[in-house]
Amino acid sequence: MEEAGISVEEEVLVDPEVFLDALRDDYGDLLTLLEDMREVCNRIKRGRLMEGMLPRSHIGSVGGFLQRLVEHLETRSFAFVLSRYRVRGEGSSLKLELVALDPREVLETVLSKVHSSVSMSGTLEPIDCYKSITGLPEGSIGKSLPSPFPRRTFCAFCVKGLQQALRGG
Repeated sequence: MEEAGISVEEEVLVDPEVFLDALRDDYGDLLTLLEDMREVCNRIKRGRLMEGMLPRSHIGSVGGFLQRLVEHLETRSFAFVLSRYRVRGEGSSLKLELVALDPREVLETVLSKVHSSVSMSGTLEPIDCYKSITGLPEGSIGKSLPSPFPRRTFCAFCVKGLQQALRGG
């Protein structure tokens, strides 16, 4: 992202309970807040549709984020991450993310609702490792195929200083 004029200055783990307690202090009951946000979001979307615009709402996005945070509060497969970015010419910006650390929890929910699926990875081999990490059911068929892209278009890079683990904050 450096070439786009964006650089990460700092990234820390945030205790979601501290964040939610601050919301409770300001707004009271979280479920009521989420219901109110959904209602406002739906009104905004209907209004935008009536004006011939795309039905989107930032309130809906924030509400959805908070809903996912509350749903995953007890799991250890998600991290709540606060990042400070420097945007060239605009100063610092903050970004709050709910990051999936283990895809199994999300994928098992989806896969339990389908009869069959085709799952692919362009980077993860061996196949049994991919099946284990994604939580594919026992008996899933795995097949490794050659790349469909010409070898001459392949290029590998090494990046120094890349953070591979989140640090607590």
